[in-house]
Amino acid sequence: MAAAAEAAMESLPPGVYFNPSSEECVTDYLLPWARGERLPETGQYIHEQSVYAQGPDALRRARAPGTTRAFEPKWYFLSRRNRRGGRAVATGGSWAVEQKQRVLLEAGGDDGDVPCGGTRKSYGFFVGKKKKKTPWLMEEFTAGDSGGGEEEEDSEEVPVLCRVYVSPRATTDEKRAIFGEDGVAVDANKKKKPERVVIPADHFDALKNLLTARVSTGASCCP
Repeated sequence: MAAAAEAAMESLPPGVYFNPSSEECVTDYLLPWARGERLPETGQYIHEQSVYAQGPDALRRARAPGTTRAFEPKWYFLSRRNRRGGRAVATGGSWAVEQKQRVLLEAGGDDGDVPCGGTRKSYGFFVGKKKKKTPWLMEEFTAGDSGGGEEEEDSEEVPVLCRVYVSPRATTDEKRAIFGEDGVAVDANKKKKPERVVIPADHFDALKNLLTARVSTGASCCP
């Protein structure tokens, strides 16, 4: 998990995380994408990829995740879902509803919270004939007005944004199976491992340049 978080943080300043709210997922990313508009710069963490083409573990391997302050990776996918189709994954497994659809609200000033035009429904990922539950979860966002007009309303496909992540309740063994040793906070002896700090590569370049400048001028590198 740490390696995935590092990949996502490489182009973000220290202390900055890509973790949009549910409402922002709809208003800032799903709606603009459905209308053919250009996404914000942080759109590099929003991937155009169907969540039904591959299982969640395969989807996340080649794509940078967004992260929370706790370095919990979350993957964001823009896709189109068949209005009448199920949620089976082509390579095996399926997404099943775990929380019913909820209308998303945003602050409306003196009028209180108002609908932002989007909805959210939560799913869990299941595999095998006996539908074994995995630690993978997904939130599927839809927009009431995608900007496509009558043509969009008549379409068999619905624009969606899906946020895929591992359950916060996942066991240490489940996290280790997905992310390897970097994905768990304890070692094989169940002792807490030292926390890893992500240091941007340009910090090392700056230090190298500073030391090189001091050597070339004959200055001491220490006061």
